[in-house]
Amino acid sequence: MQGLSSTIAKRKLQEFGPNVLRAKKANPVWKIFLEQFTDILVLILVGASIISFFVGERIDAIVILFIVLLNAGIGFFQEFRVERTLAALKKMIHPEIRVFRDGEAIMISAEDLVPEDVVLLGEGDKIPADGILREANSLRLDEAVLTGESIPLEKRIGDFVWMGTSVVHGSGLFEVQSTGMNTKFGEIAKLSTETVRTRSPLQKELAYIGLFVTKVTLVICGGLFLVGMLRDFSLVESLLFAVSVAIAAVPEGLPTTITIALALGATVLARRKAIMKKLSSVETLGAVTTICSDKTGTLTRNEMTVREIYLADRSIFHVSGVGYDPTHGKISYAGGSLPGGNRDKLLTELLEICQECNEASLNKRNGRYVMLGDPTEGALLTLVEKSTKNIPVSEDKDIFPFDSQRKMMSVLVNKRVLVKGSPDHVLQKCSHWSDGKKIHRMTDTKRKKIQAHYELMAENALRVLAFAVGNVDKNKGKVREEEIEKNLVFVGLVGMIDPPRSEVHSAVSKCHTAGIRTIVITGDFGITAEAIARELGIVQGNNVQVFTGDEVKKMSDTKLTKLLKDKEQSVIFARSLPDQKMRIVQLLQKQGEVVAMTGDGVNDAPALKAADIGVAMGITGTEVSKEASTMVLTDDSFASIVTAVEEGRRIYENLRKFVWFIFSCNIGELVVVFAAILFNFSLPLTAILILCIDLGTDILPAIALGVDNAEKDLMSRPPRNAKKRLMNKKFVQYFLLIGISIGISVTGAFLWTLRGGGELVHAQTVAFTALVFVQLVNAFSARSNKTSVFKQNPFSNHFLVLAIITSIMLVMLMVYTPFLNKALGTTFLTLQDWVVISVATIIPLIVVEVRKVLVRRVAV
Repeated sequence: MQGLSSTIAKRKLQEFGPNVLRAKKANPVWKIFLEQFTDILVLILVGASIISFFVGERIDAIVILFIVLLNAGIGFFQEFRVERTLAALKKMIHPEIRVFRDGEAIMISAEDLVPEDVVLLGEGDKIPADGILREANSLRLDEAVLTGESIPLEKRIGDFVWMGTSVVHGSGLFEVQSTGMNTKFGEIAKLSTETVRTRSPLQKELAYIGLFVTKVTLVICGGLFLVGMLRDFSLVESLLFAVSVAIAAVPEGLPTTITIALALGATVLARRKAIMKKLSSVETLGAVTTICSDKTGTLTRNEMTVREIYLADRSIFHVSGVGYDPTHGKISYAGGSLPGGNRDKLLTELLEICQECNEASLNKRNGRYVMLGDPTEGALLTLVEKSTKNIPVSEDKDIFPFDSQRKMMSVLVNKRVLVKGSPDHVLQKCSHWSDGKKIHRMTDTKRKKIQAHYELMAENALRVLAFAVGNVDKNKGKVREEEIEKNLVFVGLVGMIDPPRSEVHSAVSKCHTAGIRTIVITGDFGITAEAIARELGIVQGNNVQVFTGDEVKKMSDTKLTKLLKDKEQSVIFARSLPDQKMRIVQLLQKQGEVVAMTGDGVNDAPALKAADIGVAMGITGTEVSKEASTMVLTDDSFASIVTAVEEGRRIYENLRKFVWFIFSCNIGELVVVFAAILFNFSLPLTAILILCIDLGTDILPAIALGVDNAEKDLMSRPPRNAKKRLMNKKFVQYFLLIGISIGISVTGAFLWTLRGGGELVHAQTVAFTALVFVQLVNAFSARSNKTSVFKQNPFSNHFLVLAIITSIMLVMLMVYTPFLNKALGTTFLTLQDWVVISVATIIPLIVVEVRKVLVRRVAV
């Protein structure tokens, strides 16, 4: 074989470019950092910092700027760390390949491959480009990454081979037709990069909250600025009033608290084998209503496993265990044998065929079994090992490989021919059958009984192989297949399947309880997909419809939408193409569903990107699928998705808690400052004291609420409505009610102290301390919308207890440290002051508890 010359290959490389997929360019470090400043709340804080600086309040400006940078730093660190983790997961498709160049077989980098190159293929190789087979020797390819089918396909001369698929058996030569982005692999990669990713519910919610706060702040600040000018305040004083209100109105700690809560959630998920590529998507998991799951490698193990043996004497054996580890299963007799035979001898004969008529290998390495070769043949070797029978391996045998015309494989050992293959084709060659003792003539009745059982096994989605033996006169010399594959004696059938993952059944059950719908969308056959879906509990009863890709293609959007809307009807999509998967995901989204799409192949990439949560497999997943995804599972387990959904729900519930906590506290501050300006008395809180509360004593309890434990019934509730805003009418009314009560209580403590003869700094310190303690008690109230503070276990959230203690210590330092007294404008407090503070703390708690009593009564 001559192949291309080095000169022509070099010219073609310049013409067509390197054989690589153009992945989306990774965000540079500076861009990741700047993206942290796009939130409206952060921009308001930056504006407040600039105004404070120019009106002379430089300490305030520095403190605000510090918290903005802290928030940006946390978000940047988390996203940068994720980028590095994903980079570590990347694996080369095939770094080096064997090609003919200048008449010699040489090794070159896969990137240097060009059209018209001739590539040598061997067992275990990955196909580095698209091309046409020029030679094929018993060649079978695993095309699961493109088609979703777990059964390797036989390839013959003239057939196309595709980049990313792999050789499981045989050898061959192919001529390259397309490289890089011009391959089928590349086309799907391009489709996934062109798909627009939707914003997460949290991103939409934060944008709404930011807009809400911006409008409120601008209206109030503008109004108070005019009030100040009308009262003959200077421009600087009026600006200071406006900035004070802005600082009181804007929840400075909210961006940081949300970022930290999401970062902690992402860390928990990473420990549980799920890496989130974007922090805002952590919460989206909690809103998932539908999981569209691929089958091969996601719901199943992608390891063929024998489930049933049917012998010619009608004996049935069940086989336990999954995968290629024979120590985790056994063969058990289930009955059915005819009298007078020897089923044990017959079983041994079948196992001998399984071992001899086999080109795979099964070896134990580093404590685990590793299979090389065709998955079907690997399953047969595992079956032999499970039997514990000592069946010797013949070294001297003639092999007649499987091909698509004969549909069988034969080996010639010691004048005996051992055959395995398609039941229909093997039965045609059988003239007799064995019961282990005697050989009986194959009658039409017997043949029909065998076919009936074969069909029954196929209905249960088992891939069935038939086994037979024959005698050969070796003296004839070299023989051909047609000479030996005749007048065979039927021995039995073996049924196998790519089994579901053991942990998936409980995960699916959890999804049902949580009101999450699971839809199987696969490139595999419908009967197999339905059997797996039934075994896992995804579909139940007779109300199931299976649609092929061709049927979906002919459906209008209206008809397909109607089908997807009917949640009482279980539906499975089989033999699906990439654009059909994406179409199904997008139609579900148009119905208001929050969709998670799982997958590991190139064919899943467009739908992964279009979905609200695209879940790729870290081990078996292609780089295209990982690039398109939102989340990467490092253990490839479907169960990790359910864990992630639960974590997402917990994070959202905690988000509600600390948003309510922060806004009720900020409304309290706003009422205090607003009342002072409106009724023309001294400000109870200076801007620096407000910042000390928002960024010092408040932020720790808020963060602790962000890691609060999940409530017991969290996964028994239906998914929340992603369209329903967090800032809905009832939620806003609740924090307004408590915020106003906090503001009145703190203002009362300030005026009581001031009118009682205290100096302004003294009264401001009382107001500051009262506000801190009110808010610390309010943190416990925030843990539940209905349950009384007095019925909660305060120590069930150790972080909150620690945060409260730390915040109290900070307040004590601010009040009783002379250096901080001077810097912050505080003073020492007396015992009488603490009595006033205690009363001010109790009043808002009473309001909260009365409201909870009313809520519980309405619920009943």
